[in-house]
Amino acid sequence: MRKKLFLPELCLFLLILFTSSYGQWVSPESAVFDSVHNRYLISDQGTGCIVAVDSEGGTTNFNCSFSTVKGLMIHNDTLFCAASQSGLAIIDLETGALLTSVYSFLTATAFSYPASTILTDS
Repeated sequence: MRKKLFLPELCLFLLILFTSSYGQWVSPESAVFDSVHNRYLISDQGTGCIVAVDSEGGTTNFNCSFSTVKGLMIHNDTLFCAASQSGLAIIDLETGALLTSVYSFLTATAFSYPASTILTDS
């Protein structure tokens, strides 16, 4: 049985497709919805930036301090992401500032609920 594509997922897909066609992203990797700030955060492994997309489609650079950014997850007021040189980067969701990192040389981060984090370095 096929999973139905919900409207928010369809809108995000179209937004990434449209915007990447016009040069906003080089290689989008992961996206999460920040319900507190009503925006999507999208990682671009090609530029190393995390881009915020507001409800009207406007984009701003949320954090561009990495060379490569991969998986994203939001927990409370914190954004977790796999960043090549920082490992698991912990970022303030309000300001976009890097708070700390906990492991180096990650190639991917997977998150599952309720509270598991899976790190890989291969």
